[in-house]
Amino acid sequence: MLKSSNKTEQDEWLKESDFIAQLADLGVSVSHDQLKAWDKRGLVPSQSPYGRKVYHRRDLMQAKDCAELFRIKRRSKYVGWRLWLLGYEVPEDHWRQHIEAAGKSAKVLKRLPNDLGEADEDQFQNRLYESTADAKLVGPSASAKRRMSPGTVQDALLAIISAALGYESFHPEHIRDDDKFTEVTTLLGMRSGLSHQIGGERMNYRLGVRNMLHLLGGMRHVRVDRDLFRGSGLKELKAARDIFRLTCETSIDTHDSLKWIFGPRAFGFHSVRWLWENAPKNIQAACVLGMVGARYLDAESVYSIAELKELRAQSAKLKSDAFAFKELLQEDKELAAIAGPRKLRKAFPTIESKLKLINKISEIMVRRQALTA
Repeated sequence: MLKSSNKTEQDEWLKESDFIAQLADLGVSVSHDQLKAWDKRGLVPSQSPYGRKVYHRRDLMQAKDCAELFRIKRRSKYVGWRLWLLGYEVPEDHWRQHIEAAGKSAKVLKRLPNDLGEADEDQFQNRLYESTADAKLVGPSASAKRRMSPGTVQDALLAIISAALGYESFHPEHIRDDDKFTEVTTLLGMRSGLSHQIGGERMNYRLGVRNMLHLLGGMRHVRVDRDLFRGSGLKELKAARDIFRLTCETSIDTHDSLKWIFGPRAFGFHSVRWLWENAPKNIQAACVLGMVGARYLDAESVYSIAELKELRAQSAKLKSDAFAFKELLQEDKELAAIAGPRKLRKAFPTIESKLKLINKISEIMVRRQALTA
């Protein structure tokens, strides 16, 4: 199986001891027993030609991520699911059940009008409003719920579920009522970011809400059967997973770049961080399934993987530059006096104030360069 005339290809395969040594070079300490256990559970792949177990060099990063995930939670089910979300190949029993469970939830959502027993849209909305009275929420929505009146929470849930069910009157593009829009963004945990702006520009939350509800509604159009887990269906499922991951990673990079200036709720990106890092598996699986449906309904409205990889590269550079600038402020008191978080927040609302601050920073940097020349 591993015979090849290409010696370079053969060199890509490592003995267990060499694989462990290379992981140590990456700063990851893994014992023989740990690697054996991960291999047995399908978390790190291996092959055994001629009775000799070997690992591919390309799987070093999978093993590294596996070790980091086990440090977060020592449960194989958690690690297997996270590895699949990260794009690694792991056995179906680590992820398929969650996608199938999301499919069952989609069926419940689709049957909701019939289950509530009302054919008339107005009557259905009234029944749906009543059914949301005791809704249990998680994450940022649970925190937001404590700051909202019960009636306001129900109004927001009604708008979210109705839009996901396809009722045009509740489609986010048709929600012109600013109060209603504020209710929805508040319950989604993004309300705090509405006032944040850079260069006079605020986050387009109406677009963000539209995309989130489009994602939720997309679940209704996915048929979760065996065809989804093989051939072209599996290919589409993995593409949707990768789009979900890249979208979250790009948002988290941006959040890391801005939270030291605007605080932990910067631009509402903390909600996306929760979705990626802490949301229950059923919610994350629903997002993946919803992305399959969204691409089916309108592929042009969804970023391609290539486009998202480019955005991710830009967000990673933004994060790197932000961290470097933050370190510079910690070392330079003169620069910190004019460009600390508070000064930056005041400078960002308008283009003029931002340019004024940039000019001040440039003057300091030019003067420093002249002194060190």
